[in-house]
Amino acid sequence: MIQETIINTATTSSKKREDIINAGATLFARFGVGKTTMEEIARTANVAKGTLYKYFHCKEEVFSALVDRVESQLIEEIRRSVDAVQSPIDKIRVFILAGTKKLRELMEFYSVTQPVGNELWPLIVAEERKRYRERQEELMRKILTDGVASGAFDLRDPGLAAHTLLNALSGLQFDWALANNDEELHRQVELLLNVMLRGIVRR
Repeated sequence: MIQETIINTATTSSKKREDIINAGATLFARFGVGKTTMEEIARTANVAKGTLYKYFHCKEEVFSALVDRVESQLIEEIRRSVDAVQSPIDKIRVFILAGTKKLRELMEFYSVTQPVGNELWPLIVAEERKRYRERQEELMRKILTDGVASGAFDLRDPGLAAHTLLNALSGLQFDWALANNDEELHRQVELLLNVMLRGIVRR
């Protein structure tokens, strides 16, 4: 009985937290982070303001929790896309293409444009951005490690290679997502893969 009560309380608490995050998502999409208030979040979530502050101290924390949830979903969707293809090279291609398109979806949802993008993303706390990057690296490292095991790649340190590749991709993917041109995206990804896998030195 006590255990059931604890579980039910935890479930209720989790639902309230999700309701608050969902309310934040609605308001942020409609008005932006800057114009949204904690009072509006509480009203939209149908919770008392005091209850809201038990979960989040400010609207930036609500936004951070929302982004963490969305990014977790994005990583899982990218993982499923990668798992759907067999070739290690195709897996890298899908990782880049799917990651760019999912980033575009996220940016469109928050109406992020290039002039204001740099003002919005610092609202995400450093730890959450680090965690998302770690998820990306984990997935890329697995792709490269499996590629080495299959004989497709010759890498001494797949972890370092994954880290370096993502560093190179970070700026490119943001620009590609903003451009919103799938034909050009595919062309540039193929060029990038050609340089990565074959180099630029005449053989």
